[in-house]
Amino acid sequence: MAIEEDVNLLRDSSSPNKERLTVQWLSQSISEIRSELAELQGSFGGGSKDAQFRNQLLEDLSTLRNEFGTAKLELESLRSRQEKTEVLVRELQEEAVQSADDIRRSLNLQHEKPLPEGETVTKHNNGVRLEPRREEQPGRCHSTFR
Repeated sequence: MAIEEDVNLLRDSSSPNKERLTVQWLSQSISEIRSELAELQGSFGGGSKDAQFRNQLLEDLSTLRNEFGTAKLELESLRSRQEKTEVLVRELQEEAVQSADDIRRSLNLQHEKPLPEGETVTKHNNGVRLEPRREEQPGRCHSTFR
């Protein structure tokens, strides 16, 4: 209200010189007020931009935290699957070794088994096979392996 009182005092004195000074003073005051408003708006606008930037950074940080959490869960899942796969591979390797041992034992037992009556083992170019036993004729030498 001090400005209004100053303006009223200046109006009461009605000299043209005082009116001109009053107008100048008012013009300067208005200019100063406008420049202060512009500064306030600039600082508010800058503050608004800063706040906007800060909010964007917080959103980005939150997104990164969520993505990191998801990546950690996926990594744990992959580790678990890898461990299970390694266990299965070891079991399969053990089964393969056991099967190979069983096959070797089976083949060894087959070679040690007595041949069925009336059969003999003959050797050929492409392996061994069972054939009916031939009766030997007197005076001829027969070999069981050819």
